[in-house]
Amino acid sequence: MNFNALISDINPHRRGAAFNTLHGIYGMGNLIGPVIAGYILSSNDDWRVIYYGAAILWFLFLLISMFIKYPSSLSKDISNQSEKGRLSALRLMATSPVLIMLFLISFIYNGSATGLIGWINTHLDSMDFPVLIGAGMVSIFYAGLTIGRFTCRAISDRIGYSKVILLCAIGSFIFYPLAIYPKHTILLIIGVFGSGLFLAGLHPTGLAYANSIFTEFAGTVTAILSSSLTLGSMSLPWLIGVVAERGSFPMGFSIGYVAITILIVIAILLIKYESKLDAQVKEGISWK
Repeated sequence: MNFNALISDINPHRRGAAFNTLHGIYGMGNLIGPVIAGYILSSNDDWRVIYYGAAILWFLFLLISMFIKYPSSLSKDISNQSEKGRLSALRLMATSPVLIMLFLISFIYNGSATGLIGWINTHLDSMDFPVLIGAGMVSIFYAGLTIGRFTCRAISDRIGYSKVILLCAIGSFIFYPLAIYPKHTILLIIGVFGSGLFLAGLHPTGLAYANSIFTEFAGTVTAILSSSLTLGSMSLPWLIGVVAERGSFPMGFSIGYVAITILIVIAILLIKYESKLDAQVKEGISWK
């Protein structure tokens, strides 16, 4: 969360590009990491080697981070916010429609995405698909996610955050059903890839949107939106599993699809706020 706040602070004029790049690298890691782990395990029977390697990488990151000089203005802002900043941000959560909508966007994104990649393997296994197809779906999703975030990096600051969110919502609405309802392998692959591609930009662009409005409380706002990710991954995948157990996986996945439908409504409402809020940001008017 503090890393997100740092990115916001040092990229005040290109937050959309910065956040999508940062989270695109996360998607790249999720795509490449399992491939590297699989390659290592294919030539080494000791699974502990994977964790030893990860520990070495984290140690190298620790050494590098010790020599990074952070902007002095960032440290000052964080120290001045303290408890007052956090309480103010919580009050904004209750009074700002925009922040509430961005919270819901991150909630729906992570709930739908985690529900899909968490259950897709079990879903395909229940339909007697080859194990390799089910296992490969997660990599296909993260391939779409990575490409989607680097694409949003190029367009989000130019066309506007709310428009990018609406585009992502519409694309998710189109491709999500292909990932959960068809029984044809090609359609499933297209659906999973397309879902990752369009779900990709929702949370990073939402972070950029929130940080461009509530500039005084970058850390607090980032923490609020990050908590929505956790709540989404806790609730929607669980509901999908409960419904799938009592009915079927297509019925369970329909929960995610309904949530994505609601996402389009939220994105349209954000468009209506765009002109007013964008004018305030350009003129340097505080959210107060």
